[in-house]
Amino acid sequence: MMTIHAGSTLKVKFIKGLVIFMSVLIFLGLIALVWTIFNLNKSTNNINNSTPPEKISLGMPDSCEITEMKLNTKFLTVRTDSSNKSIECDQIYIINLSKGQVIRTVGR
Repeated sequence: MMTIHAGSTLKVKFIKGLVIFMSVLIFLGLIALVWTIFNLNKSTNNINNSTPPEKISLGMPDSCEITEMKLNTKFLTVRTDSSNKSIECDQIYIINLSKGQVIRTVGR
C-alpha cells in the first residue's frame, strides 16, 4: 500500500489551481480575440449618414483627358494631357482631400 505525503497533496492542489487559473486566462483571451475581430468588421464610417462629396472642377478644356491619378492619405494628384500634345493640357492638379479643393496646379 502506498502512503501519500502531506507535501505531495499540497503540490497537487497547487497544480490543479494553476491549471484552473490558466484555463480561465485562455478563455478570457479567446473572448478578447473574438471581440476584437468582431469590432474590426464593423464599419467606422456610416455611409448612410455621410454627406455626398462636392464636385471638383479642374477647369480644363474639353480636349484634355486625365492620364494619371495618384492617391495619398491627404492629397490626390491628377495629371492631364491631350492626344494632340497641347501645352495647355499638360498639367498636374494637386487636390486636398479634406477640403475638396484644388490647392495647386503645376504646368509647363
